[in-house]
Amino acid sequence: EEQEGFDSWRQDDLAIRDDVKLCQILFNDRRYSKMIDLGCGKGALTASLAGFAEKTIGFDISPTAIEIARSRYPEIEFQTLDAADRDAVTSVLRMQLAGRQGQDLVVLAQVLCYLPNWREVVREVGRLSADVLILLYQPENPIGFVKSTQELLDEVKSNFSEVAFQESSSSHIAILASPQRTGK
Repeated sequence: EEQEGFDSWRQDDLAIRDDVKLCQILFNDRRYSKMIDLGCGKGALTASLAGFAEKTIGFDISPTAIEIARSRYPEIEFQTLDAADRDAVTSVLRMQLAGRQGQDLVVLAQVLCYLPNWREVVREVGRLSADVLILLYQPENPIGFVKSTQELLDEVKSNFSEVAFQESSSSHIAILASPQRTGK
């Protein structure tokens, strides 16, 4: 892939990605203390969003993707993690979000459709009071675990109080949600 200049995962050219365009609409002037990208792939989206956070960390199940991300974006921390492993995700989120001083963001870009426990991941992010950015290609008859946009929106709305939603004509969706903040 590297030698031939071919992007088999179609992640690198952000200019053609509708999901990236949608999240730019949703982000506005937001700033985060920390951004955690679960399912970062080769890091292109992670790097493009890094300017919205003081610290950025990307996680992916693929050691190959993590190796590529580290070589391309050495200023960003990348680690391997199986996002389908609920205990591992919970542990990483707790560790990364512990003792935080500001607002944090968890990015779930094109990953929920691969997770049989995607609802648990969304709930855990909401429980830990981080904002979530969900980007997903959601065709009419999806083959992944998220079966409909409405199903995903219902789950997000049940775990977050503020939900912004954008959809493209090419079946890409973006959701930016904030949990109910206590003590404010």
